[in-house]
Amino acid sequence: MNKIIFILLLCLSILSEAQTNWSKVLDETPNSLSKFHDMILVHDTVIIVSNKVGLPTYCGHDLIMAFNKQGQYLWETSGFCDVFALQGNNLLLSYQTRVDDVILDDFFHIDKLDANKQLSSYTKFPEQGYMHKLWEEQKFDEWDKFYTFNFKPIDLKTGPKNQILVAFNEGIARVDSTGQFFFDINKTTRSSVLAVDFLSDNRYLLFLENAINLLDDNLNILKSSKLEQNAIGGLLDNDTIYILTENQLIVRDTSFNIISTIQLPENFISTNLKTINHKLWISGTTNDQITLFTIHNTEIKTQNNYNQLVTEFDFAEIDGEIIIMGNSPQNQFALYSCDTTASYFGTEADIELVDAKIGKTQFTYAKFDGQSFFVSSNFEIFTRVKNSGKDTIRSLALFAPFKGGFNCAVLFYYTKYDDLHLLPGDELTLKGKGQCDYQNFQFTLMCMAPNSQLETNLSNNYFSELITLTGVDDIVNENSFQLYPNPVKEILTIKVAEHHPFDCDIYNSSGQKILNRTNIEMRLEIDVRMYPNGIYFAKLQIRDKAFSYKFEIQ
Repeated sequence: MNKIIFILLLCLSILSEAQTNWSKVLDETPNSLSKFHDMILVHDTVIIVSNKVGLPTYCGHDLIMAFNKQGQYLWETSGFCDVFALQGNNLLLSYQTRVDDVILDDFFHIDKLDANKQLSSYTKFPEQGYMHKLWEEQKFDEWDKFYTFNFKPIDLKTGPKNQILVAFNEGIARVDSTGQFFFDINKTTRSSVLAVDFLSDNRYLLFLENAINLLDDNLNILKSSKLEQNAIGGLLDNDTIYILTENQLIVRDTSFNIISTIQLPENFISTNLKTINHKLWISGTTNDQITLFTIHNTEIKTQNNYNQLVTEFDFAEIDGEIIIMGNSPQNQFALYSCDTTASYFGTEADIELVDAKIGKTQFTYAKFDGQSFFVSSNFEIFTRVKNSGKDTIRSLALFAPFKGGFNCAVLFYYTKYDDLHLLPGDELTLKGKGQCDYQNFQFTLMCMAPNSQLETNLSNNYFSELITLTGVDDIVNENSFQLYPNPVKEILTIKVAEHHPFDCDIYNSSGQKILNRTNIEMRLEIDVRMYPNGIYFAKLQIRDKAFSYKFEIQ
């Protein structure tokens, strides 16, 4: 039988106490800024990770990625997930429908990824046509209740008879084996929801910020117990209930009776509670370090501290090794590993950004109704970097945001440089190309992930300067060309005032290139009778300058 094999690790060597560990930054895909969503450990050996990878905005593409525990990349598949869960050999991916996909009919999804990596829809809420039906029946209060509800899941559990429990911040849902939803919104919660779990096939635990509730299969409250301190998380393990607060772990039986209270160390800030390989773990931070506890027989058994090199972190334990993952300070997904008894001290790779300069610049102008204006600029970037570490630098990435563009067409610079051989102490100049919609802008460049590793010293990884772009060969300008007649019926003539060879591209109003001519001497005549009537654009370029002109074919 096939098994699901997933892990988003990423690896290379990292130094730890008497042990070499590894780290890896996700920087292989183009424009590789990314955001970590969730992870799950499968079959005690593999981690599944949900990531958004791509543009430095909400755009990009959603991936479920798989690597083995040694950091070897296995595979990836398109898919989005806020919270994972396992159901047999299938992986369930739960997520809130993104705003631009909502058509008043579709707010929450659970997809299924099988052992063959085939993704399919498992269920969704509401049923097709439900919201339209509420609207047509003028049940506006009911319609508004669902439309304004935040359907982003925060917990997902699978249980007996193929049931599923889903926790949202302000409500819960149960999905039976037929895919039917039973929702409770703001009726039984009355405070922020933290987690859900199965006590039996028809009794469920609801962990709230200020209470723990026992629910029946209609999600009605059968029993409730208030908490003296606000909770951060909760779970059920081996018929024992664990409730995590900021400084305590409260242990209760399934009748809600307190068995014991474990005091957590001073200065520890708890963030999560989970079970891995039949062990109970508490994660959090202590003085800017990640701290992990294991609990055994209602006592703290082990405590380990690790450098916190990522934010919004999660972790897994595989064969005695701790793997921590999250977003790097430079907004790239990253992982690093440590022995359970060793702290993480970081990589030997250390890159320094010495200087950055703008080189040759090409301006693009548009001319409409006799007036011309600046459209954009394309320019070269020369970046001087130095290897200040002990390892030879074989790869790195450079990123800079630029003004201009909108939505998924924002302008930025991201280049991954591979096949480098930068020895310790040496410097190297890297060449790249950028684009901007402005001639004056703040240029902030950052050097990222040398050798695709996490870097502990980021103090010299940034360069910022106010840039004013200036073109070359200012003799050539938007007035250097003549384009006539306009409108044109038969022959369009394009002339350049000075003796400059030029290139010409013609585009229709849909942006499709319909003609290309290069190295034109002084004059070009184009028979336009073969083209439909309408608006067209001529892009004319002399060396490093480009100009756009609009004309009409009648």
